Amino acid sequence: MSVTVRVPAKVNVQLAVGAARPDGYHDLANVFLAVGLYDEVTATPAEELRITCEGPDAGQVPLDRTNLAARAALALAERYGREPAVHLHIAKDIPVAGGMAGGSADGAAALVACDALWGIGASREELLEICAELGSDVPFSLVGGAALGTGRGERLTPLEVGGRLPLGVRDGRAGSVHAGGVPRVRPARRGPGHPRADRLRRRAARPRQG
Repeated sequence: MSVTVRVPAKVNVQLAVGAARPDGYHDLANVFLAVGLYDEVTATPAEELRITCEGPDAGQVPLDRTNLAARAALALAERYGREPAVHLHIAKDIPVAGGMAGGSADGAAALVACDALWGIGASREELLEICAELGSDVPFSLVGGAALGTGRGERLTPLEVGGRLPLGVRDGRAGSVHAGGVPRVRPARRGPGHPRADRLRRRAARPRQG
């Protein structure tokens, strides 16, 4: 038996960055949008945790326990008191280090795949808790669609996106996107909290012409 989960890449439609917090993070208001570029993670029973990968950037993907898919399987197994005996195979089409949350997507997909393979039946809330522990982008990778992320980006409010949203994405493998895949941003000149969150929520829901 095996379980395969397909998971989309994401883009940051708009990002507002607040002041630094005591924990070193910045408060964010980030509009996430899932796009039609996918990785697939297949979970199969195995004697021990093993990661394999195929795809254009497979050589850049770590195959040890630092991989977010491996970390997701370990976190789920630890929470429910079982051995992480699974082979996770990643079919990767989301560019590595392209700013499109490919690693986070793989983590979320592995979490869902292992939950189904092991028959755990974790609730959505439990899975989101684990996602937030794994990284700021992982919760959105579990939810998909469009959402406003606040806090570190892990607190999500679903958004209805009105109209069409034309979007062009250049492939970082061709050297057209710099390392990290996102432009530099300046911290918003505002105090702690969720900078411009209400404004971003309204803007994301506004219908577009054309």
